[in-house]
Amino acid sequence: MRKQERETGTDTSSGRQSAIDDGIAKELDDSVSIRITNSLKDITLLELPEIYRIRTPTVNDNKEEKTADLPPLSRAEHYDGRIGRDMRHLAVSVVSSIDDVAEWQLFCEQNSGGLEPLIECIRDGATSIREGSNEEVLQSKNNRSDHYLEVNFQAASSACRALRNLCALSLDLAAVITDGLLRANTAYTNKGEYTLMEDLCTILRHADDFKLYVTQLLLAMTCASDCAVDAIRSTEGLQDVLLVYSSYVRKERRRRWMRYPGELIKSTRRQPFIEAASLKNDLNGRIQGTANQVLAAIGYNEWVPKIPGQKGLRILTLDGGGSRGMTSVVAMKAIVDSLGGMEIADCFDLVVGTSTGAIIAFLVGLNRETSEQAVERYDDLIGKIFTKSAFSTPMLLFTTATYDESPFMNVLNEILGDNTMLDSRANPAVPFVFAVTSKMSSSPTHIALFRNYNYNGGEQPDPFMIDPDDARENLGLSVQDEAKTIRINSYPKKEKSLDPASGSRHPGSFRVLQKHALRASTAAPTVFKPVLMGGEMYCDGGIVASNPSAIAIHEARNIFPDVPIELVVSIGTGGFKEQKSEPRIGWDGIIGQIINSATDGEQIHHILEDVLGDGTTAQGASSVSNTRYMRFNPILGMPDEYPIDVTDPEKLQQIKTITSEYMEQPKQQRKLQDLADILKGRSGRIRRWRRSV
Repeated sequence: MRKQERETGTDTSSGRQSAIDDGIAKELDDSVSIRITNSLKDITLLELPEIYRIRTPTVNDNKEEKTADLPPLSRAEHYDGRIGRDMRHLAVSVVSSIDDVAEWQLFCEQNSGGLEPLIECIRDGATSIREGSNEEVLQSKNNRSDHYLEVNFQAASSACRALRNLCALSLDLAAVITDGLLRANTAYTNKGEYTLMEDLCTILRHADDFKLYVTQLLLAMTCASDCAVDAIRSTEGLQDVLLVYSSYVRKERRRRWMRYPGELIKSTRRQPFIEAASLKNDLNGRIQGTANQVLAAIGYNEWVPKIPGQKGLRILTLDGGGSRGMTSVVAMKAIVDSLGGMEIADCFDLVVGTSTGAIIAFLVGLNRETSEQAVERYDDLIGKIFTKSAFSTPMLLFTTATYDESPFMNVLNEILGDNTMLDSRANPAVPFVFAVTSKMSSSPTHIALFRNYNYNGGEQPDPFMIDPDDARENLGLSVQDEAKTIRINSYPKKEKSLDPASGSRHPGSFRVLQKHALRASTAAPTVFKPVLMGGEMYCDGGIVASNPSAIAIHEARNIFPDVPIELVVSIGTGGFKEQKSEPRIGWDGIIGQIINSATDGEQIHHILEDVLGDGTTAQGASSVSNTRYMRFNPILGMPDEYPIDVTDPEKLQQIKTITSEYMEQPKQQRKLQDLADILKGRSGRIRRWRRSV
């Protein structure tokens, strides 16, 4: 082609330059599709890419540049520079085609460098970006073209994609890959060079269309390791770059506020905040969602008011109580109806549940279902979860459970799939949510929280992380197959703090699957078997905190330490009249009393009532707090009338009727009006109502 151009006196290089660039990018990025076959008929011989040419000054009078081929490969100077770079690029192409763990094992054994060529591609790309902004450095590099720098950058982006794909193959491999990257990061830190995390920050800052690969790699690392979370936190500028690509940047907030009034007007049954804050279904939306998740994992928790006029955090808590959770969904629907159709996710910043309350919190919080959908869904769930068989009594004797959890897990899998708690934070419309469970493998029994957020430091080690040494052993991978830089370096692991300086006092995880979080939170003794996860045994959260309101306040103070709590709404699963009963010393009587006590949330309510006040009581407003607090919890009847596993349609309808009548009482209607005024940002009615109490 060059010969033809010279003979005809034409030069089409400028017209073909962009096509060559695109071709190289595609070759690097789509190399996963290249496979060796036994047929050569489809092979196309490409022209020598522009990367193999250099620009040299011409001596003609026009002072134009001409293209000259690089010296032959036999020249020794190539082997430290170009050939080494090309071999690293080839390694990226090979790794990009790996689609199972066995192929990665083979690559490590034959490559004798493991992750090193991919890491070096990332460093080459970051270095090229830094040099690209320095004219003096460019001049010292023999006037190499910007295209050389661009190819290095594209190779670095492809290396990020290849590493991301490796992490997606298995949890064990994700732990190994993340461990290797953190070891390399430590090596460069010790040398006083740019760290690997700083290189990723540099690439992300200039990534353009490739930034999805970098953010997804960072997400994979945060999901695999608490130490990766700390590394991102400590890398100067990295959080700022993530913010630019997230939903929390100023232009995205303006977009939400501009869309909000229109969405509010469209229909009373729409979810205006959710619609206004929803991500676009395009590449930019995926990048925003991934950046949102990484920020959530490192504990970037910036409070964004739901509506104008909001004065602080708004918290909704849902008690445990088995199938009596029907009380909660009916009361919650009455709240939504009083708001004119604004749904729970539109109104509350933190939605919390224990046991059956956690199921409801996941439906209206993580899944952003409407209150009507929640009532229908819960009605259907009860019949599928609490189904006794002829083997119920033998099961209780031999497995400590009356019910087989298989139907329950099938339902949870249908609703929640394989999403983790952190997955929900891709969408900024999703509120902060956690489920309370009881960690039974420690003495005394401890509260544990499965949450869709992290703290900004001070959190306890996550029991759901995989130890990279164990992962290497499971996969048959040896650290000796890695390059020296990775092999001889290590980094400090996160240790459990008995007195964390910051963060919650409660252990837990944002990495667990949503369905497993609910299974652990609902494992009530004698109903479902305990759950063993992450080396710990979990039971129903109602054992230690059926009413999670106090825990919710503690978490809110840790997530948003500088934001006041405007409102706490607590919904119970029904109270009971006190009943004098004959003493029963058998196991059935004792267990029944324990369960009834565990599912009674009134004691916590009375404590919060004393501290925060409640406009419906003689105490009125609190003298020590500006937080508004209210609780909805009807009296259902006698304790034996509505056990936690009641499935009788007539009994369930009675619960609905009692709750509906309770919410229609004048006293509760005043509370609902008060609540609506707060949630809609109106305060005048509240002051007048308080004076009349």
